[in-house]
Amino acid sequence: MSQRDAYSVPMTQKEPCGNQDGDRIRQLRKDAGLSMPALAERVGMHPQSLRNIEEGRKPAGLGMLIRIARALNSRVDALLRDAA
Repeated sequence: MSQRDAYSVPMTQKEPCGNQDGDRIRQLRKDAGLSMPALAERVGMHPQSLRNIEEGRKPAGLGMLIRIARALNSRVDALLRDAA
C-alpha cells in the first residue's frame, strides 16, 4: 500500500462528502438568481466541478469556498453553517 493510498478515503454515491454544504451552496446560488455555469464562471472553475461540489461528490477547499462566497456576496460561514 502506498502512502497516498493510506490517506485516501473512498467516496461512493451512497456516502457523499459534504452534501449539506453543497445543498447550501446550491440554495444560495439559486437565491442569487445564478445558473450553475454563471457561478462557475465567476469563481473560475468548470461547471462540472461546481456540480460535483453541489452534489457532494467532491469537497471544496477553503480557497474555493472563499471564492464561491465572494461570488454569492456571502460569507464562508454561511456556506458551512448547520441548518437550524
